[in-house]
Amino acid sequence: MCGGGPKGPSAEEIAAQTRANKELVDAETKKINDEREAQKEKEAQKVLADQTAMATADQQRKQRQQTLLGGILEEDDDTLPDGTAAPAVADKPKSKKKSKTILQSLGE
Repeated sequence: MCGGGPKGPSAEEIAAQTRANKELVDAETKKINDEREAQKEKEAQKVLADQTAMATADQQRKQRQQTLLGGILEEDDDTLPDGTAAPAVADKPKSKKKSKTILQSLGE
C-alpha cells in the first residue's frame, strides 16, 4: 500500500463546482437573452417611429393637396395667376388642327 498522497476532490467539492458552473451558464444565458430582447425592442421602436413618420408625411401631403385643390376650386376663372384676364371661351381654338397651327406658329 502506498502512503497517503493527495486525494482527488470530494463529492461535495465536485457538486459545489457543478452548481457554480451551472449558475455561470444560467447567468450568461440570461444576459444573452436580455440583450436579444433589448435589440428586438429597439428594432420594434425604430419600425414604429418609421411608420409614424410615414403616416405623418402622408397626412401632411394630403393636407397640402386638399389646400391646393381648395385654392384651385376657389380661384376666379376670369383671371390668370398673374392677375390678367383669362381669354374668353370664344377666343380658344375649337379644334386640334387650329391648336396645332397656333402652336406651330408660336414655334417659328
